[in-house]
Amino acid sequence: MFPNPQNRKRLIGVIILTIVLAFVLGIAGTFLTNFYIFPRMAADPIFEKILEMDEFGRTIFKVVESEKVTIEEDEAVLEAIEKTKPSVVSIVLDNGKEFDQKNIGAGIVVAADGLILTNKSLFTDVSSKYEVVLRDGAVYEVKAKLYDPLCDLAFLKIDADNLAVAHIGSVESLKEGQTLIAVSNVFERYENPVNLGVVNAVNREIKAFRKFDDISRIEGVIETNAVINGVGGAPIVNIKGEIVGISTKLADTKGNMGFAIPIDAAKSALNSYIKNGRIVRSTLGVRYVGITKDFAKLNNLPEQGAFITSLGNPELSSVIPGSPADKANFREGDVIVRINERYIDREHGLMSVLQNYKPGDEIEVGYIRDWKDRNVKVELGESG
Repeated sequence: MFPNPQNRKRLIGVIILTIVLAFVLGIAGTFLTNFYIFPRMAADPIFEKILEMDEFGRTIFKVVESEKVTIEEDEAVLEAIEKTKPSVVSIVLDNGKEFDQKNIGAGIVVAADGLILTNKSLFTDVSSKYEVVLRDGAVYEVKAKLYDPLCDLAFLKIDADNLAVAHIGSVESLKEGQTLIAVSNVFERYENPVNLGVVNAVNREIKAFRKFDDISRIEGVIETNAVINGVGGAPIVNIKGEIVGISTKLADTKGNMGFAIPIDAAKSALNSYIKNGRIVRSTLGVRYVGITKDFAKLNNLPEQGAFITSLGNPELSSVIPGSPADKANFREGDVIVRINERYIDREHGLMSVLQNYKPGDEIEVGYIRDWKDRNVKVELGESG
């Protein structure tokens, strides 16, 4: 049934009136808000940081603060890069041919008289000749190499003076999500000689994809997407321009993620070198895996500690013959849970904890064997 024409006219009239009223009220509301409510809010100290008047007398939201923060961070990143570049060097394998030098990685200057920090794993051929190329193109022969027995770190010595020295920071203040910058060597053959990223994780323990000396696992590393593909030994820098890590290619990477040795490990190695003329590291003499919850469930183990194992490799011994651990009768399958009062966990790996002591120090080792708690006194040895 069709509506009565008179009722239909009334309905149309009501609709038109409603539309007109909504339009008028909308204009009135907008006018009232823009020229009465917002101006008074903008004058209030509470709202003056987010509202302001434009040249036409309209109230608008400020975006200056966010722009300022972004600009300030961009400037900080640029300053950090410029602060770092002078101390970054190239490590070159000299093939004996003038135009056939192979760039194998990067490094940083840690002493003005020619001491360079880089990765130990770059030097796979001990008989080869290596050179260091400075930012200005000057080339120096590597006169001496000093390897860290426990970390993927090496110090190189060149005959140079008055070099720009890197600004050394610390990993203590690093947090997930914090901005990091990777700065490559001076041979800019890579698409991105500088890469910006963030901290993905700290205090990681990772498995080395190939054995180098005695390194099969690396503790305390920084996981970050601030990496430069193909460049080991490159400095990882915070936005203050402080070196917080040294990139390593010893560990397998996934996607755009990479790993860096914490600079604190390099600082302790440098202090040892200055004091002893060599890098001295304390050792117990075991090969082990840091226990995670998943690993514990899979192998019916305690949820934390260092599980002594050769990982089924018949060429390796889980307890190194003649070592302090061997003398204390440790064996494969033991779980070290404590060194003195310090418990072994993800944040405090066994190797890291042992570096709080000197070779020759006597420590008490708490461990579990056959689900029974045991303790033994051990005199630490020297790794070398």
